[in-house]
Amino acid sequence: ILSNEIIYKDFFSHKGPFFIIYLSIFSKILGFGQLQAWIIFLLTIIFFYSGILFLCKKFNAEFKLILTIIFAISFCLKNLSSNIILDVYLATLIILSFLFLYNFIKTNRGIYLFFSYLILSILIFSRIDMLAYTVGASVYIFYAHRQNILRKFSLIIPATIMPFFFLKIFYKIELSDFINQTLYFNLSYKSEKFGTFLNHLVREQHFTILMTSTILVIFLYVLFEKIKEFELRKSLADPSFIYLMSGMILWILIGSDKPYHVIIILCPILIFIIFNNKIYFNIDIKIKIVFL
Repeated sequence: ILSNEIIYKDFFSHKGPFFIIYLSIFSKILGFGQLQAWIIFLLTIIFFYSGILFLCKKFNAEFKLILTIIFAISFCLKNLSSNIILDVYLATLIILSFLFLYNFIKTNRGIYLFFSYLILSILIFSRIDMLAYTVGASVYIFYAHRQNILRKFSLIIPATIMPFFFLKIFYKIELSDFINQTLYFNLSYKSEKFGTFLNHLVREQHFTILMTSTILVIFLYVLFEKIKEFELRKSLADPSFIYLMSGMILWILIGSDKPYHVIIILCPILIFIIFNNKIYFNIDIKIKIVFL
């Protein structure tokens, strides 16, 4: 990119253009080399932690839960390779889109909906399977909150197409090239490596990472308490539940048990736990200390 080469025409990549642009911006500032790569990696991790902490502050999570989440994330990340950078980058954008979507519902200010879908579109053009979150957010917006549909469309449509026109005008990227080198390549790769349906459900490494970090235990407790009063309409009106379902569907469809892909399911789980932290608040203090 920095040499004015066109993504997908002059070089192959199965990653989305915005992630490549993200790396190129830092490379332009910092230069190239192993040290610079680690700095970019560290900054991406910091952005992710900042998003999590902002999420905790937004929903008034108690200090014990914040500490537990920080330590649990650190445990999840500690043995993962630098390949995790894409998933951490995506997780940060997912958190931002969730926050903007929640603010829109609370304030009814269109600017929040616009930026939520702008980020969701950037997510798609960072990795095409992130479309799952756009579908989930749209179910939330148009099913659970049906008012002012025309107004919503007038904000969502330009926000969704703006990133593509940005890529086309400034980077000469064609939609067909993006689809051919991301969607089709990843589908063929997945069909070769994860051929059976069972592979999409059984993830030994992911379950081990989540269980030993205690995140899975906390999540199952919060989910169980939510299910006690389960109503489909109420659940669809809960943005954290929508993002959780979107993330879980995506995780199942990807079917990868690579350790760094645990972030795909970790991110929506964290959003769900933090959003419903009042359930965690009622846990006995001794159990909280054990988790911590």
